[in-house]
Amino acid sequence: MQESRIQGSKAPFDFSQLLDTEPIIYQHLRNQGVYRILSFLLNCPALAAYRDRNDPILSPPPPVHLLPCGPEHIIKQFILRTADIDEASYEGNEKVLAEWQRQLKIDTLAEMKKTSTNRLIPIVGDQLTVDHLRGLAKYRHDDINSYERLDWITTVNGWFHIEIAFASSLHKQHLGTSGGISLHKAFDVLQRKGLMSTQVKGPFWHHLDEALTHVAEAHFRALWVLVGKAKTIGDLARKTPMELLLLAEDIYDQYACRRALSMMQLRREEDEVKYQSILFNADVLLYLDLRDATRTGDVGRIEDLVPTLLLRFAGGGNSKYMIEMLELVQGLRCEWPESVKDIIRTHCWLINRTGRRDGFVPTDRAQEQNIKDLKVTYHSFGPGATLTYLTKISPAVPVLREVKKHIKWQLETLLTRGDRHSSPNKEKDVEKYANVVLNERWFAYEKNRRLKKPGDCAKDVISEGMTALFQDKAIERWWKGRSFARSTQEKWLDEA
Repeated sequence: MQESRIQGSKAPFDFSQLLDTEPIIYQHLRNQGVYRILSFLLNCPALAAYRDRNDPILSPPPPVHLLPCGPEHIIKQFILRTADIDEASYEGNEKVLAEWQRQLKIDTLAEMKKTSTNRLIPIVGDQLTVDHLRGLAKYRHDDINSYERLDWITTVNGWFHIEIAFASSLHKQHLGTSGGISLHKAFDVLQRKGLMSTQVKGPFWHHLDEALTHVAEAHFRALWVLVGKAKTIGDLARKTPMELLLLAEDIYDQYACRRALSMMQLRREEDEVKYQSILFNADVLLYLDLRDATRTGDVGRIEDLVPTLLLRFAGGGNSKYMIEMLELVQGLRCEWPESVKDIIRTHCWLINRTGRRDGFVPTDRAQEQNIKDLKVTYHSFGPGATLTYLTKISPAVPVLREVKKHIKWQLETLLTRGDRHSSPNKEKDVEKYANVVLNERWFAYEKNRRLKKPGDCAKDVISEGMTALFQDKAIERWWKGRSFARSTQEKWLDEA
């Protein structure tokens, strides 16, 4: 790892290669987009009785790099004892590293030496955590041994927080006003409260994720009626599987990808409403692809989306997550040996606590769930609810979860109770908003059609991301801040 890092850190990856999407990656993204458009139709109640839904032509595309699942792949969690440490600072992060090494009993001098030369420990966290750890490693880059330089740590940004950043970016980009065709209008029509401004705490991301999915489905349901030349969505049940697949491909190529935007510009079609509607489709499909890839454990699809995420965060003004994507590309393309790349992809991005194919969650989301269980689900009340008691019971959380499952299994009367809140009436909302899209002819070309307010024109953050990275020299600034020679010496004071 040290040798590979030294060689790979001599120069940054040629990020200009990201401008030309590799044909195989483009095909992966297109296949997933077409299948998702098909799924919106086949999951519609009006096609519930479609007799050819199991036709191989309508099958999902093959995975790119699918993680294994099943009972033998259920992870085992070993939760460390809670410690009273504020990790908002560099000093706090140093104390956390020292504390968990103490709990794992790898804090003796002999174990430190072993860690210095024979261990590599990936640490997954949110953006602030990995940024602080990288900052510590930079500050200590010239220390006397690998242990002090933190060479044994590989930082991994959690994909749950990246999903949240992606959704927030879409919200910022496409919010607009109530009088346009934006998310603001959708929230008003569907009466989704609390979504007009982004929030960090509470269920905001859950509600936004749900709203984005419903609005996207409404867009594509309207397109099925328009492109399929049908009076109602149910009329498409008369189509053969091949006809549906070809229609889905037409919808993607003409109304849901960046090439469709380029074609509008080449044809000089001046219709802001149609252009903005296609832009939203192209953006939201990639978000839904990321959400599905993390849920099903396809780390190959996640990796395919990294260049798009880099451009989005650069163009959307999210410089911190732009740096995280730059660091990830640099690691995957230049600095990490193949063995480390495999460890990061297969063991650090996602975990599965159920064994089900759709049971994968980002590692940092699993940790957020652990925190919820510690603070809420299994929190003690009364005079005994002290930090000392919390520290005592924290390692037992996985066992407490299994006890809860066992009791629910034994007591049949509890099986009827759900674990999740019910969602809004999805079908009613999707149908309602699809009718708005159709009635206002968002996807039908009308020459010189303009949006009423400038705030309704969403920026093309992908194009702006290219400008920010190369013309505004964001890559050069990032590289200047991380380009330094790390010491390779291995000295210990007891050996002087």
